[in-house]
Amino acid sequence: MGIIVYMKNLKIILLITALFCGFYTSWAQKNYNTVLNDSIATDGFLYHTLTNIDNYNSLTDLYGVSKRDIIRLNPLIRRGFEIGLLIKLPSNENLVKLINNYQATKTDNRYIVKHQDTKFGISKQYGISTIDLEKMNPKLRMGLKEGDTIFVPALVKKNQLVEDEHFYIHQVVKGDTFYNLIKKYNLTKAELVLANPSLSDGLKLDSFLKIPKVKTDASPRSITVIDNVNRKNKNLDVLILLPFKAYNDSIPFDNVNTSSKLRNIVSDFYFGAEIALDSLSKQGIKIKAEVYDTDNNIDTINKIFKTHDFSQKDLVVGPLFTKNIELVNQKLANNSTYILSPFSILAKASPNGTTKIVQETPLQNEMIDKVVNYITSHYTNEKLIIVTDSLSNSKLLYTKVLNKFATNKAIHLSSIIVLKPVNNFIQRSYFQQHIQSASRGKNWVINLSLNGVVLADMINTLGVFPKDSYDISLFTITKSELFSNFDNYFLARLNFCFPSETYIDYQVEEVNAFEKKYFVRYNNLPSENAYKGFDMVYDALERLSISANLLDKTHGITRRLAYQFDYSENAGANKILNRGVFLLQYNGLTLKIVE
Repeated sequence: MGIIVYMKNLKIILLITALFCGFYTSWAQKNYNTVLNDSIATDGFLYHTLTNIDNYNSLTDLYGVSKRDIIRLNPLIRRGFEIGLLIKLPSNENLVKLINNYQATKTDNRYIVKHQDTKFGISKQYGISTIDLEKMNPKLRMGLKEGDTIFVPALVKKNQLVEDEHFYIHQVVKGDTFYNLIKKYNLTKAELVLANPSLSDGLKLDSFLKIPKVKTDASPRSITVIDNVNRKNKNLDVLILLPFKAYNDSIPFDNVNTSSKLRNIVSDFYFGAEIALDSLSKQGIKIKAEVYDTDNNIDTINKIFKTHDFSQKDLVVGPLFTKNIELVNQKLANNSTYILSPFSILAKASPNGTTKIVQETPLQNEMIDKVVNYITSHYTNEKLIIVTDSLSNSKLLYTKVLNKFATNKAIHLSSIIVLKPVNNFIQRSYFQQHIQSASRGKNWVINLSLNGVVLADMINTLGVFPKDSYDISLFTITKSELFSNFDNYFLARLNFCFPSETYIDYQVEEVNAFEKKYFVRYNNLPSENAYKGFDMVYDALERLSISANLLDKTHGITRRLAYQFDYSENAGANKILNRGVFLLQYNGLTLKIVE
């Protein structure tokens, strides 16, 4: 009897054991799959991403480690198990082999981290988001380390193209310029840009270009320009003051570093202005132009004015630097002369004088007005989200934008969601919490952050939302140099919209004519500063030929080749401000004027 009872009990024990083992085996297999996908073995440790089913018991069973070791290597885990947290565990030889073998079946591509590498830079190079890169390499959430070997996808460049009967393929190499390319392939810049819309942002090293075998039809469109033939003033006197031979070659115009060498800026600007003078002369305007080199030197300017009488000048172009503009303004304070300031926004005019400084570069407030006015006038209950940070300049920008929204009164401030980063990052869950699906409406995200790390994190996070499920548009107040780090594909995906003082449409007849004329005369293609020299000088003299008053209402708003001019008087400062700003948006990989 005792034996029978024992055997019954043994059967029950074995049955329970079998059931438990079966449960544990299925649990272990299920979680091994998770481990293989979300963990990696390197540097003598295992790295595991916590899931909603993890606890001390599951980790000790799965990895064969003790609770003490888990806490020792991950002190933060004492606060609780946070889903998505990457933890470090002691190495397990068998599991290391299993994980590495599995990773080898996923990809043969490995990358050795180099000095100054960033997660964003590596992910951009291989055409994935930083989130996907971290999924392939969970330890990256703890940062990059020079010399580490990480997994990357097969390198398939988005811009890599295939030659066909219509196009050659050219890879941009160091030393390539627009001039070299159009000369090599016998194209115009307009034809090159038309075939490669991303070139509107310039040539990028290692990118691939389509070179038309048969020249494309640029379908030239004529730009709308106000050219009033009823000119009352056919004799104009112009003074040009530029630092052609300045000894210091890198002085900023407004105590802000310039991105190009001063002499290049000056020469390009002058070449554009020279073509403007020539174009107006051919239209019957007699222009007397005197050109002087200021050396960017106060003493030189004083000598020029001491030996010459400039009291009858209609227009002074330059100087470029704030202190020099203010000096010239003092010299001509009692004359009815306009002083054109192409770059400086800080120059102050004599309050009691009759000479006015014409500030051509729009202020930041004009950029804010352009974006906020567009949003409020087109608002149809979109979800509004502002991203900002703790930098002092970002806070100032945030205050200005919020005040502008409050003034417009079209949108209640309470309906605007504000997201701020913690340690330079905004958790994706915060965006997921607020971004609405396309079925519920559109999302307008306004970037007011001037922190490059925050900006990169935001664009990467927003970029992974499925485009067919979410309608997201990204706005910014200034398209700073920070945005040049992002591929146009990322920006186009977010319908990126931004204000700009310049826009060049290479399909316009006048633009093509200007480029050809510039190329014939100077054996080079015009830079943005050349366009600036042409547009600003042409527009000012065109207006003065019609009326001696630059602010005459008959002029209206004028658009030239690359710039727009919408003048208003700042009476208190005795200045005239240009409010001409374009609002541009990515339409695929091309830019279009929204407003």
